[in-house]
Amino acid sequence: MAVNNTHKQYDAYRWRWRRCRDVISGRDSVLQNGRQGQRFQGSLYDPVFSQEIYLPRLSGQSESEYRSYAERAAFFNASGRTLDALTGLIFAKNPQFDLPPAIERFSDDITLAGDNLREFSEQIVEEQIAVGRVGIMVDYPADVPSSLSVAAAEALNIRPFMRLYKAETILNWRVESIGGVRVLTMVVLQETHDIREDDFTTLEVTRYRVLDLTEQGYRVRVMTQQGETVSETYPLMRGRPLQRIPFIVLGANSSTTNVQKPPLLDLIDANIAHYRNSADYEHGLHFTGLPTPYVAGVQLDEGQTLNLGSKTAWVFPDPSAKAAFLEFTGQGLSTIREAMKDKESRMAALGARFLSDDKRSAEAFETLELRTSGERANLASISRAASDAITKALNVMAAWVGAPETARYSLNTEYVTSAIAPAMMQQLLMAYQTGAMPLSVLFDNMQKGEIVSDAMTFESYQAQLDDAGPSMTEDEPPAESGTMAAIRARLGL
Repeated sequence: MAVNNTHKQYDAYRWRWRRCRDVISGRDSVLQNGRQGQRFQGSLYDPVFSQEIYLPRLSGQSESEYRSYAERAAFFNASGRTLDALTGLIFAKNPQFDLPPAIERFSDDITLAGDNLREFSEQIVEEQIAVGRVGIMVDYPADVPSSLSVAAAEALNIRPFMRLYKAETILNWRVESIGGVRVLTMVVLQETHDIREDDFTTLEVTRYRVLDLTEQGYRVRVMTQQGETVSETYPLMRGRPLQRIPFIVLGANSSTTNVQKPPLLDLIDANIAHYRNSADYEHGLHFTGLPTPYVAGVQLDEGQTLNLGSKTAWVFPDPSAKAAFLEFTGQGLSTIREAMKDKESRMAALGARFLSDDKRSAEAFETLELRTSGERANLASISRAASDAITKALNVMAAWVGAPETARYSLNTEYVTSAIAPAMMQQLLMAYQTGAMPLSVLFDNMQKGEIVSDAMTFESYQAQLDDAGPSMTEDEPPAESGTMAAIRARLGL
């Protein structure tokens, strides 16, 4: 079997990934790739090329007519904006991490290509949300002399690093049970390499990186499309063969080799349906928006033409002749416009809530929280899965340099839609005042509600409250003293 053979789950999902990529990328990709994409007919795994997959050609349209029809359509990129918004919510607060000193300095360049740990994490999360699948490989430079000291290796920047693999490049994999545990025993990754032909020409070639477990341990092979082996290595960890493949497959909400549905897929399909409506709407406007002149009861002489303009008047000898303008008065375009509005509302419900009118000013705080809790719960699941996968990868790096596997990495899972409600704040203060809640819990809630800065520690907060009391004039009645009074004064309650 060929090295570029693909897993059956890969075949089932690759068209969905392609759809997500094109729509998120925007109008140009939809126009270009929508006429060159692949569909699966008959067997799911038997791809055949098909034209106009995003915007089908109208019956009887010529090539030039279809090109104009597609160009007129407006593309409303709700999907791309949603991806940006959701990623922004996760990284609105800095990731929290605690790394062993031996690998902490790697966080400034985690890929050996200039990407720091935060930037790498953002790329991971974008892939999760966009297509629901991404791979993280922990690697170590090959052909390192075994006699090289740790100090010399550090001086040469020879150390473990991470690579990101998109869903489309994880072609094949195998999972087997070893000692009662399901273990990844083989994965095939597609890569592109630039080969310099001369001073001004670079040729891009496709290679395949095959990671598998053998009797000798973890093996890495780089192979050509023809199946020829370019290189074969057995990476060592602290002088010993690895007994696991340092590759983590991350889905939308968990680390698993099973392909999961892209989180934005339903939104993507609604976006395409909206685009098709837009094409019909603009097509209709093109032919009906401009008034069309007509004459009736007139016999023109041979070669005679009627010109239209401010310096031309039509005068006909026959009193029954008439001239007028045809203007569109039907409801067809209104129906299409309503269909587009309906799809915009559906896209908002599927995740692009920032596209719809914001009614927060007239909406109860509790209603807003209930309306958005589902989306935020899904986003938190994505965030936790990414945190777990990156933590695993960091601990592989730690093991590679002989450090304790105690790395911790955590992305934001708190997506506050607005500041804490005044009524809720009053209840929290009352709970503290009556002794039902410690000050530390009140402090945590105020930080989550963005009343207190994330940078402030509880100890600093408590010290400031004890030192500062509310000011009052001689005419004001005595105010309650102590911490409770200071909190109320600061909040204006």
